[in-house]
Amino acid sequence: GYQPDEEEKEASQILVNALQVAIRRESYPKSSIDIHVLVLQDAGGALAAGITCACLALMDAGVHMYHLVASCCLAVSPARGGIVLD
Repeated sequence: GYQPDEEEKEASQILVNALQVAIRRESYPKSSIDIHVLVLQDAGGALAAGITCACLALMDAGVHMYHLVASCCLAVSPARGGIVLD
């Protein structure tokens, strides 16, 4: 079977950490919520897009949440004279 590499494992853990605090887990005792993110192409913003889309999917599914989660990418670019947000 498929074995994720270290970068994928790290991205997965970041996604879990970002969403776990937003979900009202006491509403789902003895339950598991699985989130799958399929990245077709990554030009640098896949993790941020995955976190935001996963939150939207949870909302659409009616999962009880404390708050919404949004994510973005940030780069420091001396060539562009500062900070670039994606």
